[in-house]
Amino acid sequence: MYFYEILHACEETVLTEEFLTLCTDSPDLQQTREVFTEFLKNIKSLAPEISGEWTLFMSHVQTEEESYEDVYAKNTHDPEKFGIEITPWKEVLGWTVDTETLSHYGREVFTAAVLWEITWFGYDEETIQARVESWEHAEFSEYDLIEPEGDEL
Repeated sequence: MYFYEILHACEETVLTEEFLTLCTDSPDLQQTREVFTEFLKNIKSLAPEISGEWTLFMSHVQTEEESYEDVYAKNTHDPEKFGIEITPWKEVLGWTVDTETLSHYGREVFTAAVLWEITWFGYDEETIQARVESWEHAEFSEYDLIEPEGDEL
């Protein structure tokens, strides 16, 4: 199954409540609810870019300091885990979902966690891409500040 199919199959009220349980540091849950509701309309209207190469997973992580659910993607050609926070939403919509993960967590809990990850830096892709560009610019500027040594001047 593709993520967009899971998203569209979710009970929206339950999905919203599951998402809000992840928003423990939100100063205004009602405003977050409104923004999330608008975000849901927008993401559901996107046409997914279907890919058979990427699969979404979720697993529990327990350390001495914290306990959380980790959402990540894997490529069929690479065993490494990849974060999805800055991935274009059309791509995530077109990825397959690990059936074992979906069975373990359930549709709304899993979907809320994926949506939490992809909205980590904003509820619209323009905001997210602007942030990514600012990081790239900051990294470039950092290297620009390195002065050459010796005769290289």
